[in-house]
Order: sequence, then structure tokens, then C-alpha cells
Amino acid sequence: MSEDNECSVFIFPSQKRALILGIFSAYYHPQVEKEVIFDANRLWCSKLPLILELFPETKIICCIRNIAWIMDSIELLIRRNAFDVSRLFI
Repeated sequence: MSEDNECSVFIFPSQKRALILGIFSAYYHPQVEKEVIFDANRLWCSKLPLILELFPETKIICCIRNIAWIMDSIELLIRRNAFDVSRLFI
């Protein structure tokens, strides 16, 4: 459906909207009765314009941590990979 595909010119915006709504409906079908759905995938933040267009009442909660804790996590991940060279500590 993206412009990278030469067939995308044959799909109208209204069809793209319907297709994406269909994907959402199918994916979240088991939770359709719930008033609130939690999905912790961080990639949703990159799709905010799409989400707000399809679901204008959407609310997103962004939990953040102390910066020092984030750096500790990154340092642990880097140190676990002893053979990868990181410029973070140079």
C-alpha cells in the first residue's frame, strides 16, 4: 500500500483506510469487549498521525524512567556483548 509498491496507485485512500481498520479489527477482535486495551509496543508512537486519524478518541500513556536508570540499562546491555565495540564509554 505504500508508494514503494507500483500497484499503490490503484488503491484509493478510502480503501487504504478500510484495509487498515480491518487489520485493527481482526488483530484486536479477542479484546473487542474491553473498554481499554494496553499494548506496550513502542512503535505505536511512530504511527500517531495514523492512529489519531482512525481513532480520534485514542489516548496514549507514555511511561518514562529516570535517565540514570535508562543509562544503567544501556550499559548492562553493552557490557553483556563483550566483543562489540561501543563508543559510549570512550
